[in-house]
Amino acid sequence: MKKIIFSLLLLGCFACTKDDDSTTTTTTTTTSTDGTTTNNFSRLYAKMYNLTAIDTSSSSKVIFKTTDVPDHKTPFFGVGNAKYEAYNGDNPNFSSKINLNGTISEPTLLSQSLTFTLDRKPVVSSTHASTTGGPIGIGRNGVVYYNQYN
Repeated sequence: MKKIIFSLLLLGCFACTKDDDSTTTTTTTTTSTDGTTTNNFSRLYAKMYNLTAIDTSSSSKVIFKTTDVPDHKTPFFGVGNAKYEAYNGDNPNFSSKINLNGTISEPTLLSQSLTFTLDRKPVVSSTHASTTGGPIGIGRNGVVYYNQYN
């Protein structure tokens, strides 16, 4: 599961960008004398924003803290919020309403305190499992990803 979360983290880091960000991020790969490969993600972490903290002091873990509030306008903030923006796409079936066990509601995004602790040097697991409900990753702008079942 940690491997899936880390993969989604990396995907999110490249998928969410600021409008004024025109630089690219590269990851340095180093091969040690024993033949193992390690990645230096410090430049990637430096490109993350809208987080409350990134702790890279551990040699085995990286800790990300976020409030999970987007830095852009969206219909999911709710009418009256300064970051509310009505849907302007071409999907005639778009709805900001959600269905929670049969209860239909208009969600309003709220701040929450989430912490993700990820392996600094993840490895591919010999077994693979589906993700469960709940957060499974974090985007470059601090917004949390959930799987398709949540």
